[in-house]
Amino acid sequence: LWLPMFVLPGNHDIDDGGGELFEEYFGPRQLWFEHGEALFVLLDNSAGPFDDAQYGELESLLEERRPGVRHIFLFMHRQPIHWKGDGKESVEHSYLRLFQLLRKYKVDYVFTGHWHGYHREERDGTVFVVNGRGGDFDHGERMVPCCSTPVEVGEDTAEDRHIDLPPRAGLPV
Repeated sequence: LWLPMFVLPGNHDIDDGGGELFEEYFGPRQLWFEHGEALFVLLDNSAGPFDDAQYGELESLLEERRPGVRHIFLFMHRQPIHWKGDGKESVEHSYLRLFQLLRKYKVDYVFTGHWHGYHREERDGTVFVVNGRGGDFDHGERMVPCCSTPVEVGEDTAEDRHIDLPPRAGLPV
Protein backbone atom coordinates (compact mmCIF):
# COMPACT_ATOMS: atom_id res chain seq x y z
CA LEU A 1 0.00 0.00 0.00
CA TRP A 2 1.52 3.30 -1.07
CA LEU A 3 0.45 6.39 0.81
CA PRO A 4 1.83 9.91 0.74
CA MET A 5 3.65 10.91 3.91
CA PHE A 6 3.65 14.35 5.46
CA VAL A 7 6.07 15.07 8.28
CA LEU A 8 6.01 17.75 10.96
CA PRO A 9 9.09 18.70 12.96
CA GLY A 10 9.30 17.86 16.63
CA ASN A 11 11.24 19.77 19.24
CA HIS A 12 14.30 17.52 18.84
CA ASP A 13 14.23 18.01 15.06
CA ILE A 14 14.73 21.76 15.31
CA ASP A 15 17.31 21.83 18.10
CA ASP A 16 20.73 23.26 17.19
CA GLY A 17 19.62 24.68 13.84
CA GLY A 18 17.85 21.53 12.74
CA GLY A 19 14.94 23.49 11.28
CA GLU A 20 16.88 24.19 8.09
CA LEU A 21 17.93 20.56 7.77
CA PHE A 22 14.33 19.48 8.33
CA GLU A 23 13.15 21.66 5.46
CA GLU A 24 15.97 20.49 3.21
CA TYR A 25 15.13 16.81 3.70
CA PHE A 26 11.39 16.80 4.40
CA GLY A 27 10.01 20.03 2.95
CA PRO A 28 7.99 22.84 4.48
CA ARG A 29 7.38 22.92 8.21
CA GLN A 30 3.77 23.98 7.65
CA LEU A 31 1.36 23.15 4.87
CA TRP A 32 -2.23 22.40 4.06
CA PHE A 33 -4.08 20.46 1.39
CA GLU A 34 -7.53 19.19 0.59
CA HIS A 35 -8.33 15.59 -0.24
CA GLY A 36 -11.88 14.66 -1.06
CA GLU A 37 -14.03 16.86 1.10
CA ALA A 38 -11.48 17.14 3.91
CA LEU A 39 -8.98 19.85 4.80
CA PHE A 40 -5.66 18.75 6.31
CA VAL A 41 -3.62 21.42 8.10
CA LEU A 42 -0.09 20.79 9.40
CA LEU A 43 1.22 23.49 11.74
CA ASP A 44 4.66 23.81 13.31
CA ASN A 45 4.58 24.31 17.06
CA SER A 46 7.79 22.35 17.69
CA ALA A 47 9.38 25.32 19.48
CA GLY A 48 6.29 26.21 21.51
CA PRO A 49 2.79 27.67 21.18
CA PHE A 50 1.73 29.42 17.98
CA ASP A 51 2.54 33.07 17.45
CA ASP A 52 0.14 35.74 16.19
CA ALA A 53 1.23 35.25 12.58
CA GLN A 54 0.48 31.52 12.70
CA TYR A 55 -2.91 32.13 14.29
CA GLY A 56 -3.70 34.74 11.63
CA GLU A 57 -2.75 32.36 8.82
CA LEU A 58 -4.75 29.52 10.38
CA GLU A 59 -7.84 31.65 10.86
CA SER A 60 -7.65 32.99 7.28
CA LEU A 61 -7.27 29.46 5.93
CA LEU A 62 -10.18 28.10 7.98
CA GLU A 63 -12.39 31.05 7.05
CA GLU A 64 -11.66 30.56 3.34
CA ARG A 65 -11.73 26.76 3.12
CA ARG A 66 -14.37 25.75 5.71
CA PRO A 67 -17.39 26.30 3.45
CA GLY A 68 -16.06 23.82 0.86
CA VAL A 69 -15.14 20.89 3.11
CA ARG A 70 -17.00 18.52 5.39
CA HIS A 71 -14.09 17.68 7.71
CA ILE A 72 -11.01 19.43 9.09
CA PHE A 73 -7.99 17.62 10.51
CA LEU A 74 -5.24 19.60 12.26
CA PHE A 75 -1.79 18.19 12.98
CA MET A 76 0.93 19.65 15.23
CA HIS A 77 3.75 18.35 17.40
CA ARG A 78 2.98 19.65 20.90
CA GLN A 79 -0.39 18.86 22.43
CA PRO A 80 -2.47 21.86 23.51
CA ILE A 81 -4.48 19.89 26.09
CA HIS A 82 -3.60 18.73 29.56
CA TRP A 83 -4.94 15.73 31.42
CA LYS A 84 -4.31 14.27 34.82
CA GLY A 85 -1.27 12.05 34.77
CA ASP A 86 0.45 13.39 31.64
CA GLY A 87 3.42 14.46 33.76
CA LYS A 88 3.75 17.85 32.07
CA GLU A 89 2.83 21.36 33.09
CA SER A 90 -0.46 22.54 31.61
CA VAL A 91 -0.04 24.74 28.53
CA GLU A 92 -3.75 25.17 27.81
CA HIS A 93 -3.60 28.88 28.70
CA SER A 94 -1.19 29.31 25.75
CA TYR A 95 -3.69 27.78 23.31
CA LEU A 96 -6.91 29.62 24.22
CA ARG A 97 -7.07 31.22 20.77
CA LEU A 98 -6.66 27.79 19.16
CA PHE A 99 -9.57 26.39 21.18
CA GLN A 100 -11.74 29.29 19.98
CA LEU A 101 -10.85 28.57 16.34
CA LEU A 102 -11.50 24.84 16.77
CA ARG A 103 -15.02 25.58 18.03
CA LYS A 104 -15.76 28.34 15.51
CA TYR A 105 -14.70 26.31 12.45
CA LYS A 106 -15.82 22.93 13.79
CA VAL A 107 -12.46 21.17 13.50
CA ASP A 108 -13.01 17.41 13.71
CA TYR A 109 -9.62 16.24 14.96
CA VAL A 110 -6.34 17.55 16.36
CA PHE A 111 -3.47 15.03 16.15
CA THR A 112 -0.26 15.58 18.10
CA GLY A 113 2.82 13.80 19.35
CA HIS A 114 5.39 15.14 21.85
CA TRP A 115 3.98 13.31 24.86
CA HIS A 116 5.36 9.78 24.71
CA GLY A 117 2.15 7.86 25.04
CA TYR A 118 -1.39 7.63 23.71
CA HIS A 119 -4.29 9.79 24.84
CA ARG A 120 -7.68 10.48 23.28
CA GLU A 121 -10.12 13.08 24.51
CA GLU A 122 -13.09 14.93 23.03
CA ARG A 123 -13.71 18.58 23.89
CA ASP A 124 -16.36 20.87 22.46
CA GLY A 125 -16.84 18.64 19.40
CA THR A 126 -13.12 18.26 18.58
CA VAL A 127 -11.31 14.98 19.18
CA PHE A 128 -7.72 15.35 20.40
CA VAL A 129 -5.43 12.39 19.78
CA VAL A 130 -1.94 12.32 21.23
CA ASN A 131 -0.16 9.55 19.38
CA GLY A 132 3.38 10.01 20.63
CA ARG A 133 4.39 6.50 21.50
CA GLY A 134 7.23 5.38 19.35
CA GLY A 135 10.15 4.02 21.34
CA ASP A 136 11.39 7.23 22.92
CA PHE A 137 15.12 7.04 23.42
CA ASP A 138 15.25 10.03 25.78
CA HIS A 139 14.58 8.02 28.88
CA GLY A 140 15.75 4.53 28.00
CA GLU A 141 12.33 3.05 27.33
CA ARG A 142 12.98 1.00 24.22
CA MET A 143 11.15 -1.72 22.38
CA VAL A 144 7.78 -0.41 23.50
CA PRO A 145 4.67 -0.74 21.39
CA CYS A 146 3.90 2.01 18.94
CA CYS A 147 0.38 2.90 18.00
CA SER A 148 -1.60 3.91 14.97
CA THR A 149 -4.85 5.85 14.86
CA PRO A 150 -6.60 5.36 11.53
CA VAL A 151 -9.63 7.53 10.88
CA GLU A 152 -12.50 6.35 8.72
CA VAL A 153 -14.22 9.29 7.07
CA GLY A 154 -17.79 9.21 5.85
CA GLU A 155 -19.93 11.93 4.38
CA ASP A 156 -20.91 13.32 7.77
CA THR A 157 -18.82 11.17 10.09
CA ALA A 158 -15.21 10.68 11.07
CA GLU A 159 -14.39 7.82 13.42
CA ASP A 160 -10.99 6.83 14.76
CA ARG A 161 -9.72 3.64 16.29
CA HIS A 162 -6.60 2.90 18.29
CA ILE A 163 -4.27 0.11 17.21
CA ASP A 164 -1.25 -0.99 19.27
CA LEU A 165 1.63 -2.11 17.11
CA PRO A 166 4.22 -4.44 18.65
CA PRO A 167 7.85 -3.36 18.67
CA ARG A 168 9.89 -4.63 15.77
CA ALA A 169 11.77 -7.79 16.64
CA GLY A 170 15.44 -8.05 15.85
CA LEU A 171 16.30 -4.40 16.48
CA PRO A 172 19.20 -3.76 18.84
CA VAL A 173 18.10 -2.94 22.36
